[in-house]
Amino acid sequence: MKIQSLSTRFLPLLLPLPFLALLALNPASPSQDPTPTPQQKGERPQRRGEHQEGAEGKHEKHNKLEDAMDGMKDAQRALRGLLADPATNQKDILRALLAMESACATAFAQEPPRPEAKLSDQEWALYVISFKSSLLELQRTILDMQANAWKNDAEALKKGYEALNADKKKGHDKFKPEDE
Repeated sequence: MKIQSLSTRFLPLLLPLPFLALLALNPASPSQDPTPTPQQKGERPQRRGEHQEGAEGKHEKHNKLEDAMDGMKDAQRALRGLLADPATNQKDILRALLAMESACATAFAQEPPRPEAKLSDQEWALYVISFKSSLLELQRTILDMQANAWKNDAEALKKGYEALNADKKKGHDKFKPEDE
C-alpha cells in the first residue's frame, strides 16, 4: 500500500476537525440566554414560601447537601404511602427508591456541617469519614429495598422502611447541627 493512497483515504476524515474545534470555542448564540439558571450555578431554585433576602438582608443558606437531604425526605414520605400495596405500586416504589439512591449519592459527595466543637484536622477527617460511612449504610438499605421491590416482597419492604427510619434517626442524631 502506498503512502499516497493512505493520505487520500484519511484526509477527508481529518478535514472537519478544525471546524469542530471552532464550534466548541464559539460563544453562546444570541438566541440563547447567557444568564445561568440557579441549577447551573449550583444553587437550588427558590421554593414556594421562601424568601431570598429578609428585611435585615439575611440570606437563608442552602447547599447541595441540604437539597439532597430534602430529596431523600420527600422520597421517603412518598414511599411510606406506597408501601400499603407494594404489588400495585411497584413502579412508584422503585421510582422513589431511585430518587433516594440519587440523593444519597449526591450527599455522599458533600461535607457535613461542622460541629460546634473545635476539631483538629484528624478529628474532622474522621468525622467526615464517619458521615460518609453512614451514608453508605443508608445506600445499602436503599439497594436492599430496591431488590425487595423487584421481588414484590412486602414484608422485606416493610422491614427495609423501618431500617431507613433507624438509619435516618442515627444519622441525624450524630451529624445534624443542633440549631436545625
